[in-house]
Amino acid sequence: MPVKLERKSALSGVVMVQHEDEPRFNLTLLELLRQDFELTIPELEGDLPRDHSGIDVTRIWRSVRYAVKEMPGFEVVEDVALGTFSFAKYLMWKDLVDREALLRESPLVRHLIDRDGAVNLDQGGLPRVEDLDREITPAELFTPCRRTAPSFAP
Repeated sequence: MPVKLERKSALSGVVMVQHEDEPRFNLTLLELLRQDFELTIPELEGDLPRDHSGIDVTRIWRSVRYAVKEMPGFEVVEDVALGTFSFAKYLMWKDLVDREALLRESPLVRHLIDRDGAVNLDQGGLPRVEDLDREITPAELFTPCRRTAPSFAP
């Protein structure tokens, strides 16, 4: 459940209020279970189950308990941890996983993924450094450049 901690002033107490983002199960945990333990909990991957009062927390606990019941060393405890979580890395990783087949079409990317040595980066397709300016107009190159701070004249 995404929440915000707010405080009106330095002297007032902290109040927890619901954040505008939709509640969701911990996506990183679901992916860890899938990757490391070949365990999926499909009913928690999309919209969470609801009951007459909103999110059906009891049903969520039940789903997780049922999913891990045969896994040695796993147990479900109904504790809550409040923290700051960022899913940016997970979303980037998921984007790469979802597009893996497309990315593998590039021999270079396939080499980076598989590390199989199947790509020869020196196939004569790239100009030698000493020939670069003769073969390619510098203005046509897309290269990262270092930006400098603007100078201000008095």
